[in-house]
Amino acid sequence: MSPAPARCPCCESESLIGRAALSSLFLANYVFHAGVETCSVNECRDCSLLFYWPRLTDDQIARLYRDYRGEEYFRARHRQEFWYTRRYNSRLGDEAEMAHRRRRFQDSVARHRGARDIETVLDYGGDRGQLLTEGPGRKRAVFDLSGTQPLSGIERVSSEEALAGRRFDLVVLAHVLEHVSAPTALATKLRSLVAPNGLFFVAVPDERIPLHDLPAGRWYSRYLDAVRRVPPLTILLDFYSTAVRVKFRRIPPLGFAKLHEHQNLFSLSALAKCLELSGFRVLECNSGGGEIVGVGEAG
Repeated sequence: MSPAPARCPCCESESLIGRAALSSLFLANYVFHAGVETCSVNECRDCSLLFYWPRLTDDQIARLYRDYRGEEYFRARHRQEFWYTRRYNSRLGDEAEMAHRRRRFQDSVARHRGARDIETVLDYGGDRGQLLTEGPGRKRAVFDLSGTQPLSGIERVSSEEALAGRRFDLVVLAHVLEHVSAPTALATKLRSLVAPNGLFFVAVPDERIPLHDLPAGRWYSRYLDAVRRVPPLTILLDFYSTAVRVKFRRIPPLGFAKLHEHQNLFSLSALAKCLELSGFRVLECNSGGGEIVGVGEAG
């Protein structure tokens, strides 16, 4: 198994609990260009963040999100995960899902600012800006690694450099922090884009697993090492593990946790701690509808 992490990527605590896990077959082929490897899933005793180790590098993240959920991505993933269908791929981020997210976003922001108080908005990592189509803000912008063309009425920010010196009344980071290797570092960087007394809205999926479902003995690490060497067995056990995790939020006996696109699995306390350590005053943090959302205010 890979060396254990030294610190939590959210709060930098050294008080961690780790269990053996596997990298997904999809990541192994599409991103790492190698075989499945053993890794670890870890829980921070202080902030309760669950995270995988080792972390993806910047180059690996760029490779993963180039043409994200496009044809090449779909074919590569479906080949390793037969249950990841074209219908499911096309439904991710569709209008029905976005309408739900948009309502939670607007309700959360409205609890802390009136519409007239928000002139400029940036959605960082916001795809085409679907979350912003109904406001708030008169001037709305989106930055996304994919470089996709934004929806009508939304400015496309072409690069990180193009954000230098700009300030926004509201910065949105929706369903991004779970993907990145240094979540608090990213939130801290975005703090510089929030105008004084401006708002920072964050959303992450609510998808934690009980770490105690995973055995702590050496036999389990040896078991996973044997599983990863037989791709058909890896796929079968991946399907079994995924089905139980999605339906019951548990890891079944002889199943495994896998490093996939989401490197971080947040709790309410972990997201609140991330906001606090990034320099924001936490205004709210709550869960519902499969999401955890937080709102912070810049000083």
